[in-house]
Amino acid sequence: MLNFNIIIPVSICSTLLGGGVVAYFLTHPEVLEKLLSFIFRCAKSIWKGADKQFVKYNIQSQINSFVARLNESVPNLDAQHVKLEWIDESISQEQFLKSGSLVIRMHRSSNQKKNIVAATFAFVSNEVVKKAKIYLSPFQKDAIDLFVSYKVLERAGHDIMDAFVQEYLRAGLEKESIDKLYRKFQKIDSGGLFFPVFITEMTFLGEKIFSKGVEKKKLFKEVDDLVSFLLSLSNRHTGEFSNLDHNGKYSKFAIRIVGKQSKIEDIGKVVYVRNIKPLLPKNETLYLIGNYTNKTFIDNVVNDILEDGIVEIYHKMSTSAKLRDHDGHEFTIKNYIVILRNKTIEIVA
Repeated sequence: MLNFNIIIPVSICSTLLGGGVVAYFLTHPEVLEKLLSFIFRCAKSIWKGADKQFVKYNIQSQINSFVARLNESVPNLDAQHVKLEWIDESISQEQFLKSGSLVIRMHRSSNQKKNIVAATFAFVSNEVVKKAKIYLSPFQKDAIDLFVSYKVLERAGHDIMDAFVQEYLRAGLEKESIDKLYRKFQKIDSGGLFFPVFITEMTFLGEKIFSKGVEKKKLFKEVDDLVSFLLSLSNRHTGEFSNLDHNGKYSKFAIRIVGKQSKIEDIGKVVYVRNIKPLLPKNETLYLIGNYTNKTFIDNVVNDILEDGIVEIYHKMSTSAKLRDHDGHEFTIKNYIVILRNKTIEIVA
């Protein structure tokens, strides 16, 4: 019965559309899970086991829709997908990687909203900057997990967000150190720099090899300094001078704003290429940020920069950012960000 319900619809569509449906489902598994959820919901009246499968695929489809959105902001996650397995109350819950998916073994609850929240939080805590978390303080790890989970779930609806607040967020923010860092993350995210810069830098931090002799307190301090640096950028007014270079021991990068309209119209890309190229050898990462309306111009600047062979494109993305004009009035723009990574990164031992 189970094979019939899953295989027949896909095989029929595949035959009619020349395999296009199967290819689409392979790249968008959350859509297939939504289809399976519908099939099992319809089958509940004629098959007792359909209810359990309906709940499983309904939750998976919702979580993986969130994960797909997260993947746009956080590239190179080990797991690209979540799979749920219901287990008996006597068996310990656990999570493990299998075939590019995070398998989450959970005790089944009648409250699907709590299931969604628990599985989402498990994914974030296990997959987002997981290597860097080895070196972070407990409050830094907790603040990251809470904030990323909030961002993943913020468009999931009031009931799910309320479940997240009750189950995780409220208790976490009762700790002053977590609450302070969480609020800083909110401001950095408002400035469009949390996922593109902070989470990216945490990912790079985790990819480095650290010896047992590394002092964790110095790493804690460096992460705090990174947060302070990004917070100052998020608080600045447009056109206001601020330091755009972060020269930490473990995190060394530069941010450059590309696409000031007067420069585009009067000088073109030459001035940007000339000013950016000297930054490449002495920085691990370069973040080029500009208004999305200037995407083509920014891409042309990047193409000229790549000719020297010093850096490569790590990621491209768009993000919303709230900025402030000279008078302090907030306005929202859509930014385009290109992340360039130096090909010869030194390993810190």
